[in-house]
Amino acid sequence: MRSIIAKTLFVTLLGAALAAAAEKPNIVYVLCDDLGYGDLKCLNANGRIATPNFDRVAAQGMIFTDAHSGSAVCSPTRYGILTGRYAWRSKLQQGVLGGLSPRLIESDRLTVAELLKKQGYHTAAIGKWHLGMNWVKQPGKDVTELAVETPEQVWNVDFARPISDGPNAVGFDFYFGISASLDMVPYTFIRNDRAMIVPTVDKQFPLMIGREGGTTRQGPAAPQFEVEEVLPALTREAVEYINARAPEAKTGQPFFLYLPLASPHTPIAPQS
Repeated sequence: MRSIIAKTLFVTLLGAALAAAAEKPNIVYVLCDDLGYGDLKCLNANGRIATPNFDRVAAQGMIFTDAHSGSAVCSPTRYGILTGRYAWRSKLQQGVLGGLSPRLIESDRLTVAELLKKQGYHTAAIGKWHLGMNWVKQPGKDVTELAVETPEQVWNVDFARPISDGPNAVGFDFYFGISASLDMVPYTFIRNDRAMIVPTVDKQFPLMIGREGGTTRQGPAAPQFEVEEVLPALTREAVEYINARAPEAKTGQPFFLYLPLASPHTPIAPQS
């Protein structure tokens, strides 16, 4: 259910944007990871967590209460959102990709980002990708293609080499984020086609900061990387992107920002 409302709203916004050729609105699409339908106060008055900002968006916009998703997990959901296809038409028939998996979107597949670029949009993806990107593998090494990599495979990648066939190869002019879920390796930020800091240490994080009960997968990490810094970093990048694109948007080049957040999926890492 996590992407149902956002997905339907996005299709509606995209249709309106392309229909109004003379006035193309900027589009910001926020995808929350593992957010349930009833987690928002505007959809569940008995919810225990206050969601004032989402409630304001709902009050000023539209709410879709009869919507359906072709998948309930990460990679297939994202494939459907960016390609407009049923998720089961891809090679991934069950489960999700890993952080080292190769790209799932077919090389000749039109994406929403490419479609909007043809309409004059500048495009950016900031956040959790989880659709695969082609890391350079160490000589003689491999990683699982259509599932999460095994613990024995996590260092089979040369993280210092450029990435091919990532977000920039499927229509996004700019990318900043993490390759998969925040409980998957590698624990480092990626800007366009490179890891910003090459992982050199092994790390794992509690699934809920301050509580016992499981950890993320252990593996390659940038020494400075901490999970509680991820959501603020994505937010800062998104705000900076919008501010940077605003002048050109006002003079005729609109922007599309795809903002797939890593939360509230585990690890739960709120800042104090």
